[in-house]
Amino acid sequence: MIDRRAAIAGLLSLSACAAVADAPPRAPLPRTRPLGPIPEATSEAGFELKARLGPSGPSGWLVADLDTGAVLDAQDGERAFAPASVAKMPTALYAAERLGLAHRFETAVLGRGRLAAGTLDGDLILKGGGDPELDSDALYTLAEALRSAGLTRITGRFLVDGAPLPEIASIDPTQPIDVPYNPGVAGLNLNFNRVRLRWGRGQPRFSALGEGRDPAAPWIGVDPARGRPMHVVAGERVLWRLPARALQGRGERWLPVKRPVLHAGRVFQAIAREVGIVLPSPELGLAGEARVLARLSGRPLGEVASDMLRFSTNLTAEALGLAASHATDGAPATLAASAGLMNRWHAGCIGRSSDDAAIGFVNHSGLSIQSRIAPEHLVALLASAAGRGAAKARAPSLPPGTAAALLAPYALGGRDNPLAAATEVRAKTGTMDYVRGLSGYLTTPGGRRLAFAILSNDLAARRGAVRQLNRAWMRRAKGFERALLLSWAGRFDRA
Repeated sequence: MIDRRAAIAGLLSLSACAAVADAPPRAPLPRTRPLGPIPEATSEAGFELKARLGPSGPSGWLVADLDTGAVLDAQDGERAFAPASVAKMPTALYAAERLGLAHRFETAVLGRGRLAAGTLDGDLILKGGGDPELDSDALYTLAEALRSAGLTRITGRFLVDGAPLPEIASIDPTQPIDVPYNPGVAGLNLNFNRVRLRWGRGQPRFSALGEGRDPAAPWIGVDPARGRPMHVVAGERVLWRLPARALQGRGERWLPVKRPVLHAGRVFQAIAREVGIVLPSPELGLAGEARVLARLSGRPLGEVASDMLRFSTNLTAEALGLAASHATDGAPATLAASAGLMNRWHAGCIGRSSDDAAIGFVNHSGLSIQSRIAPEHLVALLASAAGRGAAKARAPSLPPGTAAALLAPYALGGRDNPLAAATEVRAKTGTMDYVRGLSGYLTTPGGRRLAFAILSNDLAARRGAVRQLNRAWMRRAKGFERALLLSWAGRFDRA
């Protein structure tokens, strides 16, 4: 069963991981073997498939035997491509190593002062812990715990604290402002940092829909207007100006939250009022010295990362990456700075220089046309995670099989094709307009284990921030991927 939280995450993404059981955070790795040199000449079959089936623009690929380290086929394997959501695969491994698969994010309510006769004589603080899956249902649980403890009002301030992670208004500022997969990111996130707008019966209604609970968000309004969508903040009010034609009849849509910390505070204030606790308007502030009144723990990171890869949820990827970088370096102030730390980690895992230009992620989700990675560097990371990295590399300290367990099964299609049916692929996809990627592990019918990456770009065909994919180009890119995978499964079935 997929819970509602995961289903909602899927609505906010463009691509699709299998669940992973809790695993010990640390375990020894098998002996490593270096990857072999890239062949000077690629296979004729690869060229033929690209010419016959491939999309416009360049494509690069590389496939290597995990047990011997031999590179079996490559085309532009050293060339840097935009990876789209394939970037989430390194992010998942980065977070898993830095934080541990058993790590759980905590959200807490803290208090300063004495609680007596229902009144807290001091400040109340909602303290985020970076949980990317916190939802309105969880805030109800916290509020009900406070009410059960006797709290009904406070004399001080109601503070919201997202530190130490920075608050960032959007993942990629070049994307359209109103798309729900490009929200703000912070140390206090709620409902994947999006709100639901419904219209058609009475006044339009914004709400903070969680797994089941759906509190109203009356501080957000909508104004039908001409021109492009706009997000306006006026004091405690948030106004979305949306094209009037998009609000005709009855309907609903998701919109991103750009100030996640204050938004979560306002939702908690409304929920607290529902359960009988009166709070003032939230203010940004640090928890400092305060005692815990109620707390909640999220799911183990292994499960969070697994669903992040499966549903390709951008907010989750950025939150995991920022948390991993915080555990590494202390205080990255931007997504680019955090991604820079991940780039250096990636380079160390594959024995490359930390300034290698072909390892150039600018965020953790891949939602940017500026990110770059070479197929050979993706394959080398997969090999390193499987205990088959270069001798001079520092392999990730992860239980064997972690990467393969986190990655989702990838369907080759063709149920009546015996080769497709007997070939197992676990991989991460990446999709943006004129950008397609796929990277992971392939097991041939005879049991040979391969690691691969396939990246295709036609960046010259892109025109600014786009809302829809060129479906014809994407069909060719996906068809080429499948044909190339089946070609490898047949040609390289035996060592």
